[in-house]
Amino acid sequence: MWRVLLVFILFSSPLMAQEVEFVDSMEKAIKIAGLEEKVSKDNLKAIDEMQSNSNYLLEQLGDAYAGDWIEYDENNNAYQVIAIAGMVLPKNISVNYNVKYILVEKSASYLRNLQQDISNIVEANDFFYKGEIKSFGVDFIENKISIEVSRDALSEVENYLRNSGIDLDYVYFTIQDGDYHLYGEIYGGTKIVSSKKGNLTVYRCTAGFNASIDIYPVVLTAGHCANVPGLDEVFFFDIEGNASGSFKGDLIGGYFENKTSNGIDAVLFGNANFLHVQFPKIYTSYVTLANVKAPVKSSLGTSVCSFGRVTGWRCGNITGVDRQILTNNTWYTMNTARFCGAVGDSGGPVVNANNNAEGIFSGAVSNGSYVSNCGPSVGGGSQTIVVYTSISKIINLIPGLVIKTQ
Repeated sequence: MWRVLLVFILFSSPLMAQEVEFVDSMEKAIKIAGLEEKVSKDNLKAIDEMQSNSNYLLEQLGDAYAGDWIEYDENNNAYQVIAIAGMVLPKNISVNYNVKYILVEKSASYLRNLQQDISNIVEANDFFYKGEIKSFGVDFIENKISIEVSRDALSEVENYLRNSGIDLDYVYFTIQDGDYHLYGEIYGGTKIVSSKKGNLTVYRCTAGFNASIDIYPVVLTAGHCANVPGLDEVFFFDIEGNASGSFKGDLIGGYFENKTSNGIDAVLFGNANFLHVQFPKIYTSYVTLANVKAPVKSSLGTSVCSFGRVTGWRCGNITGVDRQILTNNTWYTMNTARFCGAVGDSGGPVVNANNNAEGIFSGAVSNGSYVSNCGPSVGGGSQTIVVYTSISKIINLIPGLVIKTQ
């Protein structure tokens, strides 16, 4: 079984500065994305409780648990869908919100094991590192593994997986001829830049969340921002600098704890000599700020927003959780969402409408130019896909990391 996913990039690099609109508030981005009713206070409160119940569901359902996600009724009220592998609906689950139970064939543990089998095949064969498979992960809604593959290689990949013992009855394919790009570029123009003292070259990104490890203040951003050889320090971007990026502001600190080798697009940078004040806040417009709230896990079907120093705020629905994403011959574990971004947005905070930390923006899928996948209408149209790294994955991987919240 296969499906077609079409993703277009409508503007090339020379037009990006004129055509990509900067959205200066989360409220505008939510309205543009048509999410106003879905992010009501009642929905946000209910979703917060739903997201906190994952361990409870696992305890009650055990091996019958087959995933959960969020959907909305005709009045845009959120409810939780709980998938159960088996023939009998449970009687022992007690929650204080609306729930819909569905029966499916395969459990979450079966699907995750199947995903791991595919991952082992991918890691063992250079065939897949040539870009035939773009991403793969569990799709609990379909109760199958979703694999994005290039059009020309579809038949070859299907046959290869089948001959390797993969049960394709529980796999579906989507056509994806674009590649995933982690946004960042050697130009000036964003809030922070990777560079080096005495070096005029800069690589622009966006600061994510302020955090700490023990008593030491740190900042979290995208790991690939630190992967430019020789540019291992972070500077404020000097807004008076010229377009070539020859000027940069004061030094913030050096990079450390880069987790890209672990498949997690995250890195920390320090606050040299404790010189800079770090507040538990994120920008909500050009000049206004909002408090960051406690980190939460991302749930399929809910909405998130991201702030980048190039495109501003963008919002959309989460379409995938913990997918394996291929970019630059490296596999990352990332979530996918339906909005757009541009070069320089990398590292920016990803939050829900309540400003709970959910992740760090990484990049987008594009076919052709990787400067931006935002189209002529704000938001980039209905098919643009971005990727971000789950905040819970980052916290679990870096001992002692605490996101500053208020």
